[in-house]
Formats: sequence, structure tokens, C-alpha cells
Amino acid sequence: MAGQVAWYFVAGLVATYTFLRALLRLTQHEKEPQTLATLLPFVSPLLGLGTQKTKFFVKLRDAHGLPIYTLRMPGSRTYVITSLSLVPALQRQIRILSFHPIELRAAERVMGLTRTGCEILGANMNHDDSYLGSFVKALHPALSPGPGLDEINETSVQLLAASLGRRKTAAGVDMFQWIRHEMFMATTNAIYARASFQARESLIPDLMEYFQKAYHEHGSPLVKCRFAYNTRHGLGPEDMARTEIGQISATVTNTVLAAFWFIWHIFSDPAVLEDCRSEVERLVGRDEHTGIRTLDLSRIRTSCPVLLSTWHEMLRYRHIGIQARAVMEDHLFDGRYLLKKGATVMCVIPALHSDTSVWGPDAAEFNHRRFVREDGAGAKRANAFRGFGGGSTLCPGRHFATNEALSFAALLMTRFDVRPVAGVWKEPRVDMPLTVSLPLPIEPVEVKIVPKAEQEWKVLFSASAK
Repeated sequence: MAGQVAWYFVAGLVATYTFLRALLRLTQHEKEPQTLATLLPFVSPLLGLGTQKTKFFVKLRDAHGLPIYTLRMPGSRTYVITSLSLVPALQRQIRILSFHPIELRAAERVMGLTRTGCEILGANMNHDDSYLGSFVKALHPALSPGPGLDEINETSVQLLAASLGRRKTAAGVDMFQWIRHEMFMATTNAIYARASFQARESLIPDLMEYFQKAYHEHGSPLVKCRFAYNTRHGLGPEDMARTEIGQISATVTNTVLAAFWFIWHIFSDPAVLEDCRSEVERLVGRDEHTGIRTLDLSRIRTSCPVLLSTWHEMLRYRHIGIQARAVMEDHLFDGRYLLKKGATVMCVIPALHSDTSVWGPDAAEFNHRRFVREDGAGAKRANAFRGFGGGSTLCPGRHFATNEALSFAALLMTRFDVRPVAGVWKEPRVDMPLTVSLPLPIEPVEVKIVPKAEQEWKVLFSASAK
């Protein structure tokens, strides 16, 4: 009896495999990107992605060497780009290969917009003057280099400096939790002039009140831009609050993770710490009469090339994100590959960031000076670097995030030592959810924050427009 059951089980597996292979072959057009052979069609890619996350895409890139391939999973087809050569073609087709349907889906499922709100966001979404088509452009006055960005940067820097200035004695902290708190408070206060924002559902009435009582008029140019834009497009109070939740999440989540890994790479490697600290210390002035030390953080991006390189290298080395687009109509991509309407095409950033033809044979290593090299590879690397996305999906908040992280690191290096409680730096275990761009630590990193000799400091961010 047991032998007969086993025979039926094996026969069932063979029949299932044969059926799935035939289904795959019959539903795949010959001009579509090649479908990769997997142990069990439709199912194996789903299991691989679920267990290995974006490492699964890199593993397939290494095994097959294809610039683009098709992954078929139950109910979906995904075209995966792993080669820099196809990125320009992806960026040119912003309407046929559109990010807006993915944004709309997030607004509905993650932010919880009402039906009316979703209709406003989805109306003519691929037109330049639609809500989604013009949203990023509307934020340029606040987030592009200039007075609006300077105001947000200066407020954030002063808040970080004040918080760190209250640390007079050595104290042990979980580094990730501590950085998350510091960055959250500085970022939300800099944008909203308020930081009492907690869980999503309790935040909705708070944000509705925030706008209804015109508290945004005392906030940053960024929140004023978003309020004016949402009002112009007719979003109601609840939907306006819900879109802000998405903006808070987008602004804070990846910025916190980026700041954590940036600080980790600086302080866990003595050579990196020495190089970066020496650059920042050259920005420190001292008043001969009062003894007050002055640090102007507006100069940090132009005067600290190794620190900036370390930031970019962290984003290259640690990035786990993808750039996804929806295929709006059948399209012959790059003149060679048929992409079918309704499918998803994604650019796998870890694959681009680990390409040895771009980054050299040490692509798998962390090299904090990689982005200050003068070896003629700068233009090619600039195209391959996707730390903040690229093309129409280039992150509008990249300047603010960079300034805030560099400033936080500079304040730590000049005024504190950061030491592992265990005596040695141990990299934490991480989770790699597909919803974030950088790994999420899932165990504590216990460190001691030790102030240097007590001195009086004056921290500045001299706005470029002043």
C-alpha cells in the first residue's frame, strides 16, 4: 500500500512538472526575454524570491549572464534587467514603462487612500500635468539646491547638534534604535516644525488637524509645497493626511537605515574613521578670544571628498532595492525584447552595483575611496550608481538625505567616540524586505557614545542663498 501511494505521489509530481513546463512554453512569446529554467516552473522563482530576496536576482545573473530575463510566477510575469547597457532604454520609456501605476497601488494599499483620493491620483496618470506626473516637479523649490533646501538642512542640523550637545557623559545605546530616534526627531521637526507623530492610524487625525489649523504655515517649504499641490488637485483632508503618511515613511525609513550603515562603516573601520575624521576636523574653527569651536556643515559636501565617497560607497555596497515599472502596452524594448502589457519590468540595483565590468574586480568589497578615484571610470560608474534611483524615479529628497547623514556623521566624529560595548565591532544579522532599499538590522548593536573633552561649540549651516 505504501509503495502504491509513493508511486502516485511521484506520478503526480511528474504530471505537474510536465503541465507547468508546457504552460510556460505555450504562454511565452519567442521574442520575450529568455525564461530561465527552474526546478519547478512558476513555483521555484516564487520560493527563491521569498527566501533570498534581491540576492536571488543576483544569483540568477551570475548563473546565466543574461542582461534581461523573464521570471514567471503564479499570476504574473516579470522582466528582470541586470545589465547597465539596458538602463538608458528603460529610462527613456517613462510612459510605456511607467512607475505611476505602482505609486497608485501603494497609495491605495499602503497609505489607505479613499476611492476619491485614488481617482484623483489615477486620473490621466501618464500625462505631464496629472497628479502623479507633476508631483516631483512641484517639490523642486523645496528640495533642489537653493533657499528652500537650505532652510530644511539648517533646521535639521541645529536639531541634531542640540540633541548631541545634551550628551555630557558616556552612555550605552543600541546604535540603530538611537540613530532612528535622532534622525526621526530631526527630520520630522525640520519638515513639520513638530515631532509628535506615531503610528499610522493615530497619525491621520493629527495630520488632519495639522493642516486644518494651518500649522503647516509654520513648517518647512517642503510641507507648504505639498499642501498647496494637494489642495490644487482637490484632495480632501483625510487623503491629504494619508499622502503625508507615505511621505513621512519614504523620507524617514530609508534615511535612517542609510545613516545607520554610514555610521557603522565609519566607526567600525579605523582607517575609514581616520580618513573621514581628519577631513571634517579641517572644517573646525576656533575663536581665539572665547575658545568657542565652530563647525560650518554647509561646506561638508565640497570639502570632504572621502567622507562623501564613503557615503556613496555605502549606498553602492549595501543597496538591496529594485526599480519597478509597469508595462502599459506591448513594447519592443531596446528594439529586441518583447515586453507584454500588464507585466512588470524591474531594474535590480544590487546587480548593477556588483557588476565587476563597472566597479572592478573588488566590486564585492567595501572601498571607502572608490568614488574619489581618478581612473577614467567616473562616467560609467555614475550611470551604474543607483543609490537614489535614476531617471524619472530619481529620489527628489536625495540632497536633504545626503546633507543630513553627512552632518550627523560629522557631529559624531568631531565631538564623540563611538565604541562597541563588546570591544569589537560585529556586523548585525539583517532582514532584507523588498519594501526598503537597505538591510534592516534585526539584532542590537550595543555601543557606548563617549563625549570628548568638554568644549563649547557653535554649529552652523550657512545657507547658500545668504
